[in-house]
Order: sequence, then C-alpha cells, then structure tokens
Amino acid sequence: FYNGLGEGQLTWHRRYRYFRETLVRLLRHFVPAGARVLDIGSGTGDLLAALHPSEGVGVDSAENMVELARRRHPELSFAAGCAESLDQTEIPDGPYEYVTIINCVGEMADIGAALRRIHRYCSAETRIIIVHFNHLWEPICRLAEKLGLKPKHTTPNWLSTQDLAGLLHVSNYEVVRK
Repeated sequence: FYNGLGEGQLTWHRRYRYFRETLVRLLRHFVPAGARVLDIGSGTGDLLAALHPSEGVGVDSAENMVELARRRHPELSFAAGCAESLDQTEIPDGPYEYVTIINCVGEMADIGAALRRIHRYCSAETRIIIVHFNHLWEPICRLAEKLGLKPKHTTPNWLSTQDLAGLLHVSNYEVVRK
C-alpha cells in the first residue's frame, strides 16, 4: 500500500497540516531535541526530523517511503524493514532514549513480536511512545475514506487502550502513561 502511495503521502500531509502539526507538538512534549530516537513506521521521515534528534533512525516497511525519507532528510538514517523482524534490519545498535511508533501499530502483522524485537534497542530508561487510532473512530475513518477525506489504508487491528496495554505487559514493558 505505502509503496504505491509514495510521494502522494506528501499531498495528504499538506492537506491535513493541522493534524500533523498537532502530532508534532504532542511528540515534542515527550521527546526533547537532541535525544537518540528510533522511529518505527517512519514513512516520509518528517515526524522524526521534526523532533531534531541527535541521532534519528527510521524504519519503514515500504522501500519507496524509505527512499523518499532519505532524500528529504539526509541527516537522518533510514532502513527498510518490518518491526516484527527488526533483528534482520540494518540499523545502529541501541539503546535509544525514545522509540516512537506513530499510527502504525495497528497495521503490524504480529504486534507482540514487534514489541519483543524492540527490546534490543532499549535500556531501562528508554521510553516508547505509541500513537494509535482509537477503535471508536473506526466508523468515522471508514466514512472519511469513502468520501476521499482520508487515504485508504490497509485494514488495521482496531485495538483498545486495554488491548495495547495488555500486549505491552506480556512483552515485558511497563505502561507509564496513557
């Protein structure tokens, strides 16, 4: 899906600039500039770049998105790969201070496996920030897709906050804040 979208993703970013700017403000609240950041599902790399990391590494499953991110943000590192198989992806070793998973946890084939693979890049002080669609938005998102107000996505795993907290718990993470 995302390989096909390619630079068309930038059109959606411009169209919904307010949402993107709000998301950046939210992330900057938790991630200070100058931190080491690993961004899972990095897409165009724009959110990672907006955090101004000392070392920023993005991983995305769509090779076209990785190439686009490399062109747009040569100061950052990007690799093609899936969260579920991070151990097979060429990314610098951790630990990272922050791992961001923005709007992609619901598209993972095996969320538990992905969370277990991320441990390799964490220390006890690492904070993982997950932004995920609330499952209550599903009918509105589907309507917005049909009306052309939102890009069509693959069918996500509609997880509740409790579902995600449970997955984090069984993957040996502690939920600090919801």
